[in-house]
Amino acid sequence: MTVKIYRFILNLLVCLVIIFMNFIKTQDFNDNFLLTKNTELINYNTTIRSSTTSSNIRNIKINYNNIFFINSNLSNTENMNGLFFPKGHGVYTSISFLLHNKYLSLSAIPTNSVIKSYSINSLPPENNHFSMLGGAQTNTNNFYLLNTGAKINYKGLIVGYGNWNTWIGPANHNSIILSNNAQGFYHYLVELDNYKSISKNLDFKFKYIVSSKFANNLSSNYYNSIINLEFKYKLVKIGYSKGILSGGYPDIPWSGIDASRVLIDGKNEKYWDVLKHLYTTLSFPESQLEFFLELGFPNRDFTQNSSIIFYDHNMITNLGFVKTNIFGHKNIFIGMEYFRGLNSLYYNTLPSVNIYDNHKYNDYSFKGRIWSAHSGPDSDDFLFTIGLNKSNFDIKYQFNYERHGVTYSFPPEVKFENRFNLSLKRGNMRISTYYESEKYEHYGFVDSNINVWNETYEKGSIQRTKTLIFSISYRIL
Repeated sequence: MTVKIYRFILNLLVCLVIIFMNFIKTQDFNDNFLLTKNTELINYNTTIRSSTTSSNIRNIKINYNNIFFINSNLSNTENMNGLFFPKGHGVYTSISFLLHNKYLSLSAIPTNSVIKSYSINSLPPENNHFSMLGGAQTNTNNFYLLNTGAKINYKGLIVGYGNWNTWIGPANHNSIILSNNAQGFYHYLVELDNYKSISKNLDFKFKYIVSSKFANNLSSNYYNSIINLEFKYKLVKIGYSKGILSGGYPDIPWSGIDASRVLIDGKNEKYWDVLKHLYTTLSFPESQLEFFLELGFPNRDFTQNSSIIFYDHNMITNLGFVKTNIFGHKNIFIGMEYFRGLNSLYYNTLPSVNIYDNHKYNDYSFKGRIWSAHSGPDSDDFLFTIGLNKSNFDIKYQFNYERHGVTYSFPPEVKFENRFNLSLKRGNMRISTYYESEKYEHYGFVDSNINVWNETYEKGSIQRTKTLIFSISYRIL
């Protein structure tokens, strides 16, 4: 207890000192070694690529970061690099390091957490198919090494190994194939540091990821291999990704070498989970408007020789837009997104699967969090955002409507969220406040259709959660 008190006092003193220190140049919170695209604590329309080393980064960067939270019930946050905010209160303290030159980049974010959590009474049992959503957590460590690794850059070609969090796709709230909802897992990486020109108006870039081994509940190793190609022609971007979860079978020998080549040679591909991912974005600079569309096609579609007829069987979709310069104010923006990962329209005609649901691959999760679309299997997710974004001040409001188990159960789980995010920058410091009010209906699928018709709820069906997160980031160097 005495050690915890000293640690709390030390963190508090450091924060107080930082608040009164503003003599160093303006802090840039969007350090691409610190966060991945679409972390919910930062701006809606900010693009961050933690896995890409840019030539304009200083040789040395050191940041001090503190995140304080209070949460009244369920752990209801997503896309926060796997950080866990249970019922209770706590603090995450970290120091971010980046050493970078023309050929070598080293990064690390040692993070320590001090959390006082409380049990939730009368909470319905979790369903196995939906056990890796926002309220799930299996990692109990209080020390983490986040976004840690090394990269070698030779003439724009990067080779590296680390656990950087990575986002693939144009959306801001969900990614079909890889997001920052979970902590970054250790992986080998080959990529280009930026777009490379093919012709006058055509550019491209690529990324190739092969994870270190994971262990499933069968005590078998499996791997995650992903390739991403993106082409840019004037105002249009077109991307293609392919992800293969391989291994995981006790009776099929499989190694990391096999996983590194499976995207090329397709060895034993019929046994693995394969997800093909297409996306496009279309920009209109004059109106400051951007549309995007994502499509995902799993190999477990069971269409056999009817794949052309049932081309959209088990297809995943994600679409939306971002518009700035609202009502003539260049700093005001709005955005909307809709993700649909429901079971197939043809579920009563063809065998259908729950996307992101395979126990041999731990239900597409790492340390209790789904690494792709955070809403999970058989779900859809609508998000509306409006905000004001200025150089030293931004504020936004979001409304989120999310359903789980839509074809699995009637009624499905339904989640309503209202979020407010305020951020201030002064000198070398950034202070952010994040508040979220969440209401669950039919939590744990305890209600039946009779409850719907009678407008009644079983015990534990209604869950309300309020979360307050206060963060400080300060650049030391």
